[in-house]
Amino acid sequence: MTAFRFAVLSRGFLVAVVLFFPEVACAQDPAIGLSAEIIVHVRDAAGESLAVPAVVKLSQSNGIPRGQASTRSGGEAVFFNLSVGNYVIEVTAPGYKTARADANLMSPVPLHIEVNLIRDASQQVDATPSGPPILAPKAQQELSKGLDALHKNELKEAQLHLEEANRLVPTNPEILHLLGVLYARMDDLPHAQSVLEKALQVDPHHRRSLSALGVVLSNEAKYAEAIPKLEEALKLKDDSYETHWALARAYYHQKVFSDACVQARLALTLSQGKDPEIRLVLAQALVSSVEKTKTIEERHGFLRDPPEGNPETLR
Repeated sequence: MTAFRFAVLSRGFLVAVVLFFPEVACAQDPAIGLSAEIIVHVRDAAGESLAVPAVVKLSQSNGIPRGQASTRSGGEAVFFNLSVGNYVIEVTAPGYKTARADANLMSPVPLHIEVNLIRDASQQVDATPSGPPILAPKAQQELSKGLDALHKNELKEAQLHLEEANRLVPTNPEILHLLGVLYARMDDLPHAQSVLEKALQVDPHHRRSLSALGVVLSNEAKYAEAIPKLEEALKLKDDSYETHWALARAYYHQKVFSDACVQARLALTLSQGKDPEIRLVLAQALVSSVEKTKTIEERHGFLRDPPEGNPETLR
């Protein structure tokens, strides 16, 4: 009885330690304020304004796109009406390597970000920017309205505009990805899975669709299917905490406890303590990992020094 009480107390102590370790801090709510803007200056390696048009994409750190713009004269692209928070900028241009930059919008004032592109000798320069084609004005208008409604969590309004954008351009992976995110928020996971799979049929390396599909599959308890999608998204430099968090849960339910611990720790660091459930899964994974190791050691000890008695009774 004493040994059993000690084991229960030890497990509880380990869970408590993980749940309350001090480096977890609450982050500022990214939904505060809608008056900031990010101005992206696209330069070449010498620091001069880029001579060819570039496509600039802006996403929140959780992978939700906030818009796409082509550079104006002077190599600038401007994104208006943004919330305070963390963003990721991706710039593509013909003849140049894709570049990414982080933007930490800490106050509702204009933030200037400079992105320098490096020549890609393997590409033949032409007049068409790489990445998805720039949308026709009507489709772009519907997409922008859908994005704005999605950001405000006005899901019915977002559905109206995004489905119309998809009707106008049915094979655009960005629109399909956003529809998948929308349906997931509406708890229509089968529909979300179907749309995200279509996005990956158009572009098998669409990083945000891989991540979103992995999250949806994990939420559907399809953990074995979710893991390769989430792992591929991470290989493509997806570093949102939601991707690591979904992968941690998938690993945990597949009893890959050591990998679950690694991914949960990464999710906890990237989320800055926003999601308390991450700490619980980390605690459970750590406890399960310790118990699994202890069981293996006990089995090895049993094989080295089997107890005395009738062998038939030990099977």
